[in-house]
Amino acid sequence: MNKIRVIAVDDEPLALRQLEMYIAKVPFLELTAACHSALEARRVLEEKPADAMFLDINMPGMDGLELAIRIKERHPDISIIFLTGYRKYAVDAFALHASGYLLKPVSMEQLQNEVDYALWEGDARYDRPMQKYLDVILSSLRDTLKAYGIEDIIERSKGQIRVVPEKLSCDLYRFFDGDVAAFNAYRGEYMSNYSWAVFTEGHLEQHVK
Repeated sequence: MNKIRVIAVDDEPLALRQLEMYIAKVPFLELTAACHSALEARRVLEEKPADAMFLDINMPGMDGLELAIRIKERHPDISIIFLTGYRKYAVDAFALHASGYLLKPVSMEQLQNEVDYALWEGDARYDRPMQKYLDVILSSLRDTLKAYGIEDIIERSKGQIRVVPEKLSCDLYRFFDGDVAAFNAYRGEYMSNYSWAVFTEGHLEQHVK
């Protein structure tokens, strides 16, 4: 099985060292380089190809967002997972098509879950056994939904699967539709246990302001 080549970038030595140790514990990741600045990361990437980057945002000189823009211009297929102590950059990260957004301090479990979520589709591990595993999950999901008489909220067509939002009652959808009750119910936090939800939370905050 081919490993996913990653570059870690963080100007804080202790944070970078911890990230290196976490990456070493993930069997399908291979650390290409650990960089202390955006400029160093740019130089390394020109010499050593990578599939993904773990990228701090707040760094002196060129910050992580600017680095991501420049990297995406030359290497559009590279996956970028941001690591930061702030939620406020989530919308900007989303606009750059980031693959993930982790809030510091990051635990090993959080990093593992994020790479499983962000780097799973399209990587070297997506083979026939993985497809069978996905089929089992989808079959179980359909059976559970059918048992409750709501199997029609999932729609499959031409190899794609989606949730049919029109058949759901969701406060998030109502919020973006301008529902006053849903707007007033928002208390500044959205699914904080899940790192991928930070992108949506950023959009929620923009609507509140």
